[in-house]
Amino acid sequence: MAVPTPIAQLLERLTALPTRCTGPSDRSGIRTATRESLKLGAVHEWFGTLSTEGRGPVGGLSAEWSPPVAVMVDVAARALACGAVWRVVWVGRACWPYAPFLDGLPGLAGASILVDPPDGASRLWAMDVALRCGAPVMVIGDGRGLTLAHTRRLQLSAGAGAGLCLLARAPAERQHLSAAATRWTVAFAPSPTPHARWTVACVRNKDRPALTDEPRTYLLEWAHAKGLVGVSAAVGRGADRASDPGARGLSRGGVDRAHRESA
Repeated sequence: MAVPTPIAQLLERLTALPTRCTGPSDRSGIRTATRESLKLGAVHEWFGTLSTEGRGPVGGLSAEWSPPVAVMVDVAARALACGAVWRVVWVGRACWPYAPFLDGLPGLAGASILVDPPDGASRLWAMDVALRCGAPVMVIGDGRGLTLAHTRRLQLSAGAGAGLCLLARAPAERQHLSAAATRWTVAFAPSPTPHARWTVACVRNKDRPALTDEPRTYLLEWAHAKGLVGVSAAVGRGADRASDPGARGLSRGGVDRAHRESA
């Protein structure tokens, strides 16, 4: 597991990184386990759950909020694997991943920089500095309490840099205004296997708003070294567009049926 980096040394570590990346030449984005892509140079928000039941191997859990770290870890591993980013900066202890979980994915532990700011203002500063460093990095931060102005600042920083930002947010903040390009909800799901499962839905996509008129929900399972894999069948609107049998959309009714079958 990476050793936490003092916030005062964050900029020094990041400015030592190369400013060019060996990733996809079109910089089109990071393909997630849902087969939907996250745009580079943008902020993407992930809303966790209030429940701690069915918890997966993630860190920072509390009785009030469980950040969706498992999903964000998977996105980080995919970004590193395709060469889109060089480093992953985890800002805020609440969204740090559980050590064995991080170590299970090749290269992720060594590419991670952990930062534990003392307060909300320091968290915002650390995320902003990391995004503006000029190197291709992914920032994964505790986004609780961020305002519209804060997310605009991070969106501008991400657009000016070479990476992207994932914010873990509490479910109570879904009604808060935000400049994020996409918003996702993540919830624990019953699993008939020893592996943790989650349902994931994109509830906002500024570039493709039609996709969230009736959001598709994906059932994903953690498969150790493979990361997250899709285990759902396609039901409801948009199912005909889900060409990958490992990650297809579910309507709300389809999710309910999947839950009953796996219970």
